[in-house]
This record gives sequence, structure tokens and C-alpha cells, in this order.
Amino acid sequence: MKKQTLKDSSLKRERFQTKKSTKEQAGLGTFFEILFKSVQGYIEIRTIRKGQVKQYFYSDLKKLTQDLTSDLPKFKDTNVFFGVCPRNQKQGKEKNIKEVSCVWIDLDCHNDRERIEKLRSLKRFNLRPSIIVNSGRGFHIYWLLDKVFIIRDQEEKEIIKGYVKGLSKVLGGDSTFDLARVLRVPGTINLKEPENP
Repeated sequence: MKKQTLKDSSLKRERFQTKKSTKEQAGLGTFFEILFKSVQGYIEIRTIRKGQVKQYFYSDLKKLTQDLTSDLPKFKDTNVFFGVCPRNQKQGKEKNIKEVSCVWIDLDCHNDRERIEKLRSLKRFNLRPSIIVNSGRGFHIYWLLDKVFIIRDQEEKEIIKGYVKGLSKVLGGDSTFDLARVLRVPGTINLKEPENP
């Protein structure tokens, strides 16, 4: 696993309804560059607004970052997610996952005490996370792989899911084991708790 880190300050959790800044674009670009710089597939962006789901697929990280940072002000009442694993076609199903660049967990925290406890557990854990993102209701934790893992068959998909499931179980994460998982784009509003983006 890479020991590359992304400081929380570079992913400032400012609301994107306000005027976008170069700092916001750089932070989001850095995040996606670290996760996806070596992948060949499409990165899925999924928006959900009042029950309506839209999907967008990008093979160009620069275009993805430009589109997201310019469009985020329009998404003030929209949940914006990204596919953690790249897709080999413009579809968001697990059968379209052929590459994995990281493993991840979604840690929900219901109060400040729980946030502190989960961060302490992470600090004690012998496998240091590469990226920690404040999700609004907790944290999204990512461990980057040394190189992109190319999935050749269902057995290898199950192995990757097993790693995600094991990390989640040990660290008290949610059941987000499917490879087609989408997680919130850093810096976007969590509409489940808009006062806690």
C-alpha cells in the first residue's frame, strides 16, 4: 500500500454554492488524480436530486475536475457521488468493474465523541490510510494500492470485496462492499444532513 497522504486542508469542505476557487479545483483535482491517475476505465459521477438519478462517465481526469468544479454550484440541492472503482463501460454495475486502485471503508459517526473514537482506532490500526475524507456524517477512508489491480474473473472480485469487508468489520465501517460503490464527492453537500456537509 502507498503511504501517500492527502491533507484534509487540500480538500477544504467549503460549500460549493459560493464562488468556486482555484484552491477548490486543485483540491478536487488532486483527490481524483491520486485515486485514478493510473486507471484505464471510466470514472462515474452520479447525481441524485429529488429521487432522480443521473450518471456521467469520464475518461479524462482534467475534464472531470473542470466539469465538477464549474457545475457544483448548480448541485446545491443535489447529492453528488463518484464510483470508487473505474468502469470498463459507461455503466455503473459491478459487472463493469475490471480495475481497482484502492480499497475503502465508509465510517459513519453520529456525534463528536464517536468521530474521535473512530479516528483514534484508525491511528492505532497498523495499516495507515492513504486518504481520509470528512463525509459529513463520518469519514470515507481510502487505502491506495501500489499499482492498479486488474480483475480477471469473479474470484478476484470476491477477493477485493473480502478486503473491503474485512477492513470495514475491523474498523466499524458500513456495509459498502460492492465494487460498484459510489461515495460522496469531497466538498459536496450531504443532503441527508445539509447543516453538516
